Amino acid sequence: QTVDIPAGVRVRVTSATPVSLLIAFLLALPIRTLDRVGLPIGPLAAHPLIRRVRNVDVVVDLAGISFADGRGIALLGYNVVMSLFPYLAGAKVVKGSQAIGPTNSPQTRAAAWAVLPRMASICARGEVTRSHLDQLGLDIGGQ
Repeated sequence: QTVDIPAGVRVRVTSATPVSLLIAFLLALPIRTLDRVGLPIGPLAAHPLIRRVRNVDVVVDLAGISFADGRGIALLGYNVVMSLFPYLAGAKVVKGSQAIGPTNSPQTRAAAWAVLPRMASICARGEVTRSHLDQLGLDIGGQ
């Protein structure tokens, strides 16, 4: 599929290994608080992923299947880090996963509730994902 990008709009695609993403996530944990109280983030801004997400208008999280039961704790943790890191680092995040849910298990439900309400927008890419988001009670706006 081809996407036309309006003239003057810059799109940056950033790749991150799981290890560098985890390090950036841990460094980003205090950033949200520092930003809220108006204190500088100092050397935390030196990490390349933090610097990148702080210099964009929006981060688009295009995960495959996220916050889904039965995919294991490692993938659930990756879902949390992938979506929450840019938010903590100070960016607006739009979640456009291929699928979200089901979130019936306690750990999947807790992870989804910790992350998804913080997204600037969640794009339900189908009726099943929409129903999973509705079951969580998340107001994602129009389809």
